[in-house]
Amino acid sequence: PGGILAAVRAIWQAVLGHRDLEPGTNFFDAGGNSLLLVQLHTLLGARFPGVIQLSDLFAAATLQAQARLIAARAPAPAGALDPKDPLVALGGTGPGNLFCFAPGTGSSGLYYPLARRLFGWAVYGVEFPEGPRPAEVLADRLELAQPNGPFLLLGYSSGGNLAYEVALELGDRGRAVAGLVLLDSWRRLEPHAAPETAYRAEAGAFLGAVDPGFAAHPDPEAAIRRVAAYDRHLDSRREDRPVPWPIRLIQAEPEASGSPPPRFSREGWGELSPDFRILQGSGRHLQLLDPLRVDGTAELVQAALGALGPGNPGPASRNSTQAAPAGVHFCHSTSSAREIS
Repeated sequence: PGGILAAVRAIWQAVLGHRDLEPGTNFFDAGGNSLLLVQLHTLLGARFPGVIQLSDLFAAATLQAQARLIAARAPAPAGALDPKDPLVALGGTGPGNLFCFAPGTGSSGLYYPLARRLFGWAVYGVEFPEGPRPAEVLADRLELAQPNGPFLLLGYSSGGNLAYEVALELGDRGRAVAGLVLLDSWRRLEPHAAPETAYRAEAGAFLGAVDPGFAAHPDPEAAIRRVAAYDRHLDSRREDRPVPWPIRLIQAEPEASGSPPPRFSREGWGELSPDFRILQGSGRHLQLLDPLRVDGTAELVQAALGALGPGNPGPASRNSTQAAPAGVHFCHSTSSAREIS
C-alpha cells in the first residue's frame, strides 16, 4: 500500500539524509551501511512494532521490498482490529488476558518486546483514545474483549495512571480486578493545569526525546496532539481513591537528575492498596523496556503476574512473597512503601 511505502521512504530519508529515493532503490547502493541499517531497523520497529527483523533488511534491501514485506505482515495498523480500535493484539496465548496501557506516547507498540517474553498470557495493548471520558471508552472495549472474569492490567509510566483510572471504572461497574502491575508509574497527588501551548510544546519535546521514529512520523502534528491530550487528561486527575485489589510496582533505579515535583509520588500507591509490593527493576525509567533491560523486566512482570492472575507463572512462583527470580526484592506495605536498595 502507498501509505506504508511513503512511511518507509520517510524513514529511509531520515537515515540516509537525502530525498532522491525510488521504490527500486537499494539501501546499500544509496549510501547505507551496516551501522545505518541498524538505525533503519530501530526506526522501522518504532513505526511498525514487532513486524520486521534486522535479518529481513538484508534480504529485502530495496525500498519497495521492505514496504511489501511490512504490508504482508501487518495488514492492519499495529495489529489493531481496525485503525480506530484502541485494543491492539500484541501476541501470546493462555488462560488469562493481560491488558497493557500505553505510556505517554499514547501508543502501546513499546510493549511488543515484553509481550514476546511473557508465558501463558494473551497480551493486548491499550491505546489512549482522544476525546471525552477515555476511561469509560476503554472500559467498554475491555468488557467487550473479556465479558467474564477478573481483569489484570499493566501500565508503564503514564500508562499505569491510565490503567488505575480504568480499573476504577471497571470496579464501579461491578467487574472484578485481579490486580495492577505498574512499571515505574508515579501516583498523581494533585491536579495540575497548563496552557494548551505548553502541553503541545512539551509533547513535541517529549516525542523527540523518547521516540526514535518521530522524525519520520507521517503525521507529527497528530502525534503531538495525542500526547498533549493524554498529559492534559492525566493532569486533571487526583489519584486518591483506595482500591481493594493488589498493586505491584516495578521500580526503576534513581535518575541522576533527581526527583519529580512533589505532586508526584511513586511510593504513594501504597496508601491506596491493602496489598502493595515493590519489585526492584534494573535500569532507569526510560531503560526498563529497552533491548538490554527488557529480559529482566519481563522476568519481574512474570513473577508479579504469577501471583495475581490465572496465566501460567512460568519460572516464577505463584507465591510472590517467596520464590521470586534471582535479584528480585519485595517491599510489603499497607499504607506506605520504602525505597529498596
